[in-house]
Amino acid sequence: MEFYDEDKPRFVFQSQEEDAGKNGGDDETWSNGEDIALLNALKAFPKEAAMRWEKVAAAVPGKSKAACMKRVTELKKGFRSSKSGAN
Repeated sequence: MEFYDEDKPRFVFQSQEEDAGKNGGDDETWSNGEDIALLNALKAFPKEAAMRWEKVAAAVPGKSKAACMKRVTELKKGFRSSKSGAN
């Protein structure tokens, strides 16, 4: 049986999203290969797929669900602005 000891250190666990956000983690930078993996995962898991974003994140090594969602938003904005600038 364990007893509470005030002298023992306490550990706080964070989710990957929180940890990456605080440390400016790897979720912020994307390589071409990661972008391609993300786009392939989006094709593989359509909008109707159950737990789509979890599956997408699992298909992009080192990236969280939140990071994948954010990157898709960034890519869409970039695509729309380049499209409107071409007209």
